[in-house]
Amino acid sequence: MPDTHYPRSWKKFMERSRELKQNTTVNLLTSNFPILSQWSARFRFAKSFKGLDLGEAYKTEDTPLGYVSIMRVFLVYSAFETYCKALNCQCGNEDQVRFLQENSLREKTLLEIQKLDSGNKLLTFLASHLNRNNSQIMNNFINGEVASISISFLAKSIRHVFAHGVLTGNAGGLSAKRFEKISKLISEFLLECMDSDFESRVKSNHFISTQEPSG
Repeated sequence: MPDTHYPRSWKKFMERSRELKQNTTVNLLTSNFPILSQWSARFRFAKSFKGLDLGEAYKTEDTPLGYVSIMRVFLVYSAFETYCKALNCQCGNEDQVRFLQENSLREKTLLEIQKLDSGNKLLTFLASHLNRNNSQIMNNFINGEVASISISFLAKSIRHVFAHGVLTGNAGGLSAKRFEKISKLISEFLLECMDSDFESRVKSNHFISTQEPSG
């Protein structure tokens, strides 16, 4: 099986899984094998995604770029949902998913997103289509709060608004090129967080507790 775009430790995980099946007393990894197989496929799909071909009608427009940005986040967050399921935590619960994203890149990524959307066009648009609690979290971020917000919250918000048919390729007035950069920041961050956490768990033969962050 080619390793292209699979999680870095997926091959080792498969090898370890076959070994552990022979040992009923050490079975922490293989207990979640079906969910993890689904996650690895979604991870690979999300990481492999390059763009959309909408034909000649959109050749000179930025619309496809906007939809590519949405779809990229959509695919990555679907992988993130599945990974959280394997860890037995709720992907929409900020307290439960924080351990996956507590690293030095989180704040840097958030600051870069704020810089790209300096007029808060996209963020304000998203906030206006979220429920009260999530809208407040988004508004806190708009007002400069980065300590308590997760990257997955931004991905969840984009996916939610798009899935409900509100967000279009140019919604909020943010340029498609800036939106694409934000999309890549969010996606690359979440892919790396999952990849790093999974790698640490494969090395330690541990995959059942949400209380152990990546090391």
